[in-house]
Amino acid sequence: MKTDMQKDINLSTAKSDMQNDIYSTATKSDMQNDIYSTATKSDMQNGIYSTATKSDMQNDINSSAGNSTAMKSDIRGKGNSPALRIDVHADDYALTVHTSADILECMQEGKLDSISIVPNTECFEECMEMLYSAIPSLPFLPCMSVHINLVEGLSFSDSYEGAYLNFSWGQLFLYSYTSPANSRIRISIKEEIHAQIRKCMQAVNKCIELAKINNIRCSQKSLRIDSHQHTHHLPIVWNALTEVLKSNKYEVEYIRCSREPLMVFLSAPDLYKTYRPLNAVKNLILTLYSGKIDKYCHKKGLQKMYLWGLLMSGHMDKTRIQRLLRSMINRADRDNRDLEILFHPGLALSNETNEALNKSAVNDFYLSKNRTIEKEALLICLFQNQFD
Repeated sequence: MKTDMQKDINLSTAKSDMQNDIYSTATKSDMQNDIYSTATKSDMQNGIYSTATKSDMQNDINSSAGNSTAMKSDIRGKGNSPALRIDVHADDYALTVHTSADILECMQEGKLDSISIVPNTECFEECMEMLYSAIPSLPFLPCMSVHINLVEGLSFSDSYEGAYLNFSWGQLFLYSYTSPANSRIRISIKEEIHAQIRKCMQAVNKCIELAKINNIRCSQKSLRIDSHQHTHHLPIVWNALTEVLKSNKYEVEYIRCSREPLMVFLSAPDLYKTYRPLNAVKNLILTLYSGKIDKYCHKKGLQKMYLWGLLMSGHMDKTRIQRLLRSMINRADRDNRDLEILFHPGLALSNETNEALNKSAVNDFYLSKNRTIEKEALLICLFQNQFD
């Protein structure tokens, strides 16, 4: 299948298709606010975006950012604007058993407003049984998103040849702008997405029912969607996802918009060198593709959002959080967006890894001690959850 796909790729249409997709989904003002195209490679490595203006920085800088007191979930309330919602979130439940146990510990402490569940792992059922058993003793049940995973894990699609998924982020980006590979691959991706949603939502609905039986609070009413490595922002995946949602008439209450306001990070100059340049590039690419998700949310009556946890992915520690929290809240409030604060607090153990998981991701992220640091920060930092 891989060789057939490579033969189908026609790069001659890539440039124009990509430009059409990007500029049709992001307005000029949006791009001016978040994308600083004149940044040089050396600028990005230093964490500095030279087009930032002094007035923008002053708007975002707030000396109380280091205050670790609890932040209210509803803080906007200006005029007719909806209240700002802060959603403290953990990705990767069910990635491995130990990853899930770490996340479950944070849930038991009441530190998480929502989690993402990976549906296509070999330990999925075991991890969900852990959650089912824990629900009666939880302070509340966080909302649960389907964490669509196309880059690794078990394949549920009949049309995908092989037991494991292995799409890379780069492949999915390239397939978005090539024909006829785009059409054929999109059909396979649609089947995979639909199968993952069906499996995960069966478990989510069971959780919601158990919470109801045990008088445990849970605000979730319908389907919530995000994705591993934010691949749902890429055109071929986004088109497949929206086709699945429409054809199956899914009621959706949340789709993650992986859009992070870069300007906020300028409020703490001493942190510039702690940001990974690769994360800054990924941040810019995801921002380029965020317009279509904003449009979808507007059409469906869903609140727009910012996501905090991209540039600092793997490094959401206490010091950085306390330095930037108030500035990030101010920016979300100013732009009338909710704020999702993303953590990866679940550490995998070396004996849990298998061929279904991406080897580089395992070594660089899943086994990283930074996940334990993020867990500790999540347990220490004070965020008021969404239940008043």
